[in-house]
Amino acid sequence: MEAKVNYARVGLFVVLLGAALVVLLIWLGRRESRQVYDHYDVYVRESVTGLNIGASVKYLGVDIGYLKEMVIDPENPEQLRLTLSVSEETPVKEDTVAFLEFQGLTGVAVVNLAGGGRESPPSAQNRGSVIR
Repeated sequence: MEAKVNYARVGLFVVLLGAALVVLLIWLGRRESRQVYDHYDVYVRESVTGLNIGASVKYLGVDIGYLKEMVIDPENPEQLRLTLSVSEETPVKEDTVAFLEFQGLTGVAVVNLAGGGRESPPSAQNRGSVIR
């Protein structure tokens, strides 16, 4: 005995499922693009083993951005230039410092920002500014 298959219903189900997946992907993609980032350059003279492009940038342990670029500084080959993409709402001040922190047993490195007193002026935004 053969079961009768209604191919129109199966086709409609596949088309609706595909359309729902496309809408979901577009919605998720737009959500990420709405975030506005400021860019800061950090200069490092130590090894950054375990640090990768896209690594988390944290402010007092809270995710605020990611590592956008990591290159040898063309003006001084003894140091690296790390470009951080930091959420525009983050209170980055002139006396904010950046340091590497290693996560758990894996040794994955993240950039952690700390410091920045209330009275301290805001750091210059966008590419070219330095967090010391």
